[in-house]
Amino acid sequence: MKKLFVGGHNPSGTIFGSSGPGIKACLAEHFELLESIEDLSPDDFYVALDASKSEIRALERKQIPASHRALIAFEPEVVLPWQTKDFAERNFSFSRWVGRPKSPTSEYWPQIFEMGEVDPSNEVDCTMMTSNKLSFVKGELYSLRRDAIRNVPGLRLVGSGWRTSVTGRTLAYLRSAGFHIAQGRFLEAGNFDYLTMSADSEFVESKQQWLSKSRVSLVFENSCEYSSEKAFDCLRAFSIPVYVGAANSMPASIEDLIFRARPNINSVLAALELVKTVNYEQWSERVAYALSNEELRSTIEERSVFSRLSRGVADWAHSSS
Repeated sequence: MKKLFVGGHNPSGTIFGSSGPGIKACLAEHFELLESIEDLSPDDFYVALDASKSEIRALERKQIPASHRALIAFEPEVVLPWQTKDFAERNFSFSRWVGRPKSPTSEYWPQIFEMGEVDPSNEVDCTMMTSNKLSFVKGELYSLRRDAIRNVPGLRLVGSGWRTSVTGRTLAYLRSAGFHIAQGRFLEAGNFDYLTMSADSEFVESKQQWLSKSRVSLVFENSCEYSSEKAFDCLRAFSIPVYVGAANSMPASIEDLIFRARPNINSVLAALELVKTVNYEQWSERVAYALSNEELRSTIEERSVFSRLSRGVADWAHSSS
């Protein structure tokens, strides 16, 4: 079995994401996975989950040829502006683009549908789970998240990077509005910050546990170019998603359960008003039925980016030998 190291900009997935562990699990069916980039020899293979300039330099020092390097690009330009087609052609012999297609992708991050339990007493009106980021690339949705902070009453914000501000004016606003920035953690997933209007502190074990505290969740992708796991995670936690992302990117049974908004704050506020008319118990029953449906599971598996990409990487490595 050929040896492979999975690295790149985001090999472990983010605190909230699933791309790293998902693709690794699929690749492990085809390769012996190495623990460190230092374990690579010139005969082994390297896969970047989004390009890392520092790892490219490390590969050059270890004399790993470009013919043994592959790139799987998940993040759109708003996140990694240097991850261009030209960059890929110079440094990799195999590349596949998931997060930046010419048209919105209809493929899905695969999910394990471990359903939570409906909590009719949800403590929080609305949650937004996102990190504090800044981008000047056209089409970014980070600024929409900051608009939501200023305009959605009672919003609970969970994410990383809020303690040391990327956007100083947002941090100043949060403090002036009375938000308390507390340090928390997800079990075995690293640190994050959560913001509340009180000084209480708590620890939770999962993203799903956070989402299940809220009747409604604001779900904004990094850009409208693709859809990730975010809306699915809300449904699993029975939190109604107000969603901004790629158009027509969900199975029909899921589209009926989410509330789409255009990438502007007025549209988001209008969607939130519409959500107030929803019978939450009936909506939860529809979610439970949809996510337990075997046909939906099969649809998502057929369109799983990870299984398809892992087979492509295996075929590429075989042909490169």
